[in-house]
Amino acid sequence: MKKIGILIIGVATMFLIIFLIQGKDATREISQLNMHSEEEIQECMDITENVLFPDRFPSADLKKMKYIETEDTLDLEKHWAKKSNYEKTIYMTIDYTMKWEGSGILPEKFSQYTWIIGKNSNQEWKLIDCGYGI
Repeated sequence: MKKIGILIIGVATMFLIIFLIQGKDATREISQLNMHSEEEIQECMDITENVLFPDRFPSADLKKMKYIETEDTLDLEKHWAKKSNYEKTIYMTIDYTMKWEGSGILPEKFSQYTWIIGKNSNQEWKLIDCGYGI
C-alpha cells in the first residue's frame, strides 16, 4: 500500500513538473515576412520573452506573441523608428495574463496588446512603448 502511495505521488509530481515547464514558453505566430527575416523576429521574441516582458510585468505570464508583416505594420514600424530615433523597430502584439498578488482578484487576460521594440546598430533591443491604442 505504501509503494502505491509513493508511486502516485511520484507520477503526480512528474506531471506537475511537465505542466510547469510547458507553461513557461509563450506561443509564437510569425507570418508574411518580406522586410524582416524570421531569425530577426525570433530574436525580438526571445528578448521580449526573456528580458523585456518580465522587466515590465514581473507578475504576469506571457502567453502569445504575434508578428504579421503587412503594409500597416511596416508603416507603424517606420513611424515608431522616426519618433523614437531607432534604426529598426518591430511592432507586434502579445497576449498575457496578469497575476494580481494578494488582492483576491482573479487573473486578468490581455489580448492583442501592442508591443513595440527598437534598436540601433550594435545595441540590444529595447521596449519603446506598449499598450492599447498606441
